[in-house]
Amino acid sequence: MPQARLTILMPLYNKEAYIAEAIDSVMMQKTNFDFEVIIIDDKSTDRSLEIAQDYQNKYPEKIKLLFNEKNEGCLLTTIKGYELIKTEYFCLLDPDDYWIDQNKFQKAVDFLDNNPDFTMYIANTYIEENNTRQPYHTTMLSKDFDFEHLNEAIWGHTTAVVFRNVIFKHGVPEKLYNQLGTKNERCFEGDSFRNILHLREGKAHYEPNIEGVYRITNKGIWTSYNKFQQNTVNARLFLTMFLYFDNAHPNYFIGVSWWYCRANLELINNLPLQDENKKNTLEDIRDFYELLGECLKYQNIFLSNKSELSNYFLFYFPSKMVGGLEFLFIRLAAFLSNNIGLEVYYCDYYDGFARSQLSNTNVKFIDPLEPNSVVDLDKPINMIASITMAYEIPELKNPQSKLILWCTHPRGLEWLSARSGAIGNELNSFLAKLSSSNSVCFMDWSSWYATNDAVPVKFKEIYVPVFANEKNYGTLQNIHVINDEINIGWLGRLDCDKIYSLLNLLDNIYNFQTPKKKNVHIIGEGNSKHLIEVEKYSDQLNLIFTSTILNERLYEYLLKNIDILFAMGISALEAASLRIPSVLVFISNERIDSSDFLWLFDSQNYALGYYKEQKEKANIKTTPFSNIINEIYGNNKKEELGLKCYDYFILNHNVEMTVGRLLLFVLNICKVPDLKVIAISRKLLRRVVNLIIYHTRFGKVILRLRTWLRSISSKRL
Repeated sequence: MPQARLTILMPLYNKEAYIAEAIDSVMMQKTNFDFEVIIIDDKSTDRSLEIAQDYQNKYPEKIKLLFNEKNEGCLLTTIKGYELIKTEYFCLLDPDDYWIDQNKFQKAVDFLDNNPDFTMYIANTYIEENNTRQPYHTTMLSKDFDFEHLNEAIWGHTTAVVFRNVIFKHGVPEKLYNQLGTKNERCFEGDSFRNILHLREGKAHYEPNIEGVYRITNKGIWTSYNKFQQNTVNARLFLTMFLYFDNAHPNYFIGVSWWYCRANLELINNLPLQDENKKNTLEDIRDFYELLGECLKYQNIFLSNKSELSNYFLFYFPSKMVGGLEFLFIRLAAFLSNNIGLEVYYCDYYDGFARSQLSNTNVKFIDPLEPNSVVDLDKPINMIASITMAYEIPELKNPQSKLILWCTHPRGLEWLSARSGAIGNELNSFLAKLSSSNSVCFMDWSSWYATNDAVPVKFKEIYVPVFANEKNYGTLQNIHVINDEINIGWLGRLDCDKIYSLLNLLDNIYNFQTPKKKNVHIIGEGNSKHLIEVEKYSDQLNLIFTSTILNERLYEYLLKNIDILFAMGISALEAASLRIPSVLVFISNERIDSSDFLWLFDSQNYALGYYKEQKEKANIKTTPFSNIINEIYGNNKKEELGLKCYDYFILNHNVEMTVGRLLLFVLNICKVPDLKVIAISRKLLRRVVNLIIYHTRFGKVILRLRTWLRSISSKRL
């Protein structure tokens, strides 16, 4: 029997509906040489192996059939096949694809015989889905290309290519074996790696003739992935190939990897999180972020002049307070550093709150009072700051730098005015520069609407919602409602922007008629705590002041003591992440009298607090206080409502989604505004004032004065 010149390798797993058509398309080939078929079944659970055995019995001189004792996975099964290839040429056929040109093999071998410097023959294919075909490539011109001109390559699906056996005749490369069991394994299962591996050893020839069919089914390895997963695999593949081929062609490999990463940033906020697969979806996003960090690292090393997104981030928010914005920036800095691997800097005081929380991370710190910091601001830096500090940020000299001013409170502009002293035309002129630069984003609709309503300058409706970290502190099954008690929680600073909301809540609890003992757990501290008239409520309410509680101690306290939490901002998310029912309070700068509140899951456009006057414009559904309490204690719906709040939190306020929106904002919208009009003297004055506030015995007096100024600043805008 003549020796075969061509091997057709078919890894097989659960393809009973298609395997016969695939084998028939092999056996119809007309050649003047012999070929062999190697089928390796990976422990199929359907009739695939039985069908393959029937064909082996029919063509015993052509078909070799092997099978794994256990399911080994696609890559290892394919590697086993590579080891068996001894012929001069080979190709692969996925069992759900097939050839339609009976001269496919002859054309390929004739070309490779006559062109010994070529290692690949590539033909065009049809893509078939739902019995409809269309050509994969529309070009009708033949083309040759090589490893040095990858950007000119015309690639084909598995059925398109016949290879000269220049790699596996020497054995399977150890580098390929090393991918087994790693995150990179999926990247090497498909044809892209195999194509480029052989292209490095010679040239490739493309013919526009359609010779095979690539069938899209819901059972294929590749088609079983969603678009986000496919992009991640492709991005990882090209980045891995860059390293596999010893950092060759960074423009191509890193560039293609970045293209897929960028595409995924567009997809993140549309991924399904409502169904039972949300855990897997979040894991996919986290896996992608790790890859994104690697891609940005290599992009900034090898393609620094072409990088769309710098891997340097600077958080500019020096603070000694404990508040939602501090936690937001701290958690975000930690995530960008730890989970994505970006180079993250944080501007904070030597004894600031962020330093105390990020001491065990890779985040690097600079001090706002030192003009010569360790960070070279000539680097392209993505600087993130609160809009309230827009007058105080350092100048960004590098034209590739990006400025992200985050408005995280409806009173953001009031506080900007109070901090800077800017009012009227001066403030409006400054805001106009920020608006034209598209460097301002908003945490929610309430902040965006209040900002646009306060000044003539209009900002685009761009949301980067805030988040809280998901917790692993059990579920409501092990938390019971005490029958003869009501345990309501308040979580938040006791400052001028929140105190009146708390007082209105206390009035509602006080007036709620029930024989149960009414405990109110007030978690937080602030300069307006003295406005709480404890004696006024003492005959009806048991006020429990816990002061500020942080991190794990806070979560444990909420789980053990709180049946329902009232809050605004990130505080509401802390309870929702623990499946504790969460209710939003209305924001007010003065005393209010309202029995309306808002379930977290009834909010819209990421809002975590509204002004009372925004209610009609926002078209939100409020619920009377008495109805809310009766749902928890009368209808025993604590667990049900807690789960609804948790689902809303996961869908709208998880860190993965926030990071995706933030990075997309940086990519598509941000540019550095020209803020040179800010007088240096104003910056220095602001820093001197901060130094006095936080480092002298007059600090508390000045803080009280600042609180008063903030309370009246809205009248000066």
